[in-house]
Amino acid sequence: MHAQTAHTLTLHAKRLLSLPTLPPYPSDLIRSILLEIRNLDRDVAALLAPYAHSSGGSQDVRSTFNPGEDPATACALLVDHLSMRRDKRCLMAYHRVRVGRIEEAIWRGEDPTLPSSGGGSRVRGMGDAALSPRVSGVEDEGESQGGGNNLTPEETLYAQSYSTLLTSLKNRDELYELVDLTGSLEPPRDLFIDVRCVREGGEVTTEYGSIRLSEGSQFWVRRGDVEGLIRGGWLVRVG
Repeated sequence: MHAQTAHTLTLHAKRLLSLPTLPPYPSDLIRSILLEIRNLDRDVAALLAPYAHSSGGSQDVRSTFNPGEDPATACALLVDHLSMRRDKRCLMAYHRVRVGRIEEAIWRGEDPTLPSSGGGSRVRGMGDAALSPRVSGVEDEGESQGGGNNLTPEETLYAQSYSTLLTSLKNRDELYELVDLTGSLEPPRDLFIDVRCVREGGEVTTEYGSIRLSEGSQFWVRRGDVEGLIRGGWLVRVG
């Protein structure tokens, strides 16, 4: 049945929206859809071949096909064209979902270009912001294979370029330097929070003084001063 494989891909795209990480790229499924598009295009060319005529010595080939004279062929052409169009739309929809997940991860300060084990890898700031995990394979969705990152080379390049674009936007003028574009959209309930350091990080200067990030140490600090460190995985909120 035409476009059946593409329909399977759309189901993977729908499941992808609810997965915690981005699964591996379904290369085999994508190749099957591309092969079907080529075969359909070849069928269309074969159906129209008897009606193709060149005018004189010109290389311009014109078709004399009249749908009214051969409705059976016209119907076959319509089905093939609609099937190819559906295949292409399903491919674009699936890749749009993957790209959307990558962009969302960058805005959360995660790095999908790094190996992940369940959740996205965190980075220190927007300048390092990257993306998030993969999409499960066709057989096993939601599980990353070998703990590596599930992005294709093209997706990795897109992630790096998008992260660079976001960084340049923030550094464009003084207004954006005062606003954390990757911060939470929910207003904070507490101005100061209790945090615990989970790894060594040296000395950090805040508006209210310096703190030394040593593993296991705990601080009562202003939330806005440490949000980037929390997203980067250096600190975790206590309570």
